[in-house]
Amino acid sequence: MIKDLVSKGFFVSIPISENAPFDLIATDIHSYRVQVKTRSTYRGAVEVQFKTSWADKNGVHYSHYGRDDFDVLAIYAIDEDKCLYVENGEGKSVTIRFNLPKNSQTSGVRMWHEFRAFPPSETIRGAPKDQEMVYGEDIVQPASQKSGGHGNMMLEANP
Repeated sequence: MIKDLVSKGFFVSIPISENAPFDLIATDIHSYRVQVKTRSTYRGAVEVQFKTSWADKNGVHYSHYGRDDFDVLAIYAIDEDKCLYVENGEGKSVTIRFNLPKNSQTSGVRMWHEFRAFPPSETIRGAPKDQEMVYGEDIVQPASQKSGGHGNMMLEANP
């Protein structure tokens, strides 16, 4: 995750406290609190619930994240070697597909390439959204800044 954020032009910091509700801070002209989850694909998709768990002498406990706990949920899909970014507040869980459904359904299907941009929304503290995305086999290299693009990032496929 850190490598992906650095390749997009962000500085990445790790909080000193292990009790923080986020794992990373990604900074360019804005700072974003990032909660990181790693998932394996199952039937061509990853699913992440917006909750945390911990265990103590009384058993295992679960708690849903609050809207103010972090700005972005970052998902590392280990089988696909892809980093995906979801704005906090998307609901109680998110399912992101890497393969089209066998029944060809498209309504409500959320494909992985929709979640490559960081930050995932211009609504996060007024941050600029990526202006253009090029989808292909390998999307990791930041393109050069376009004119007038203070803070805007472009992604291009590797040559």
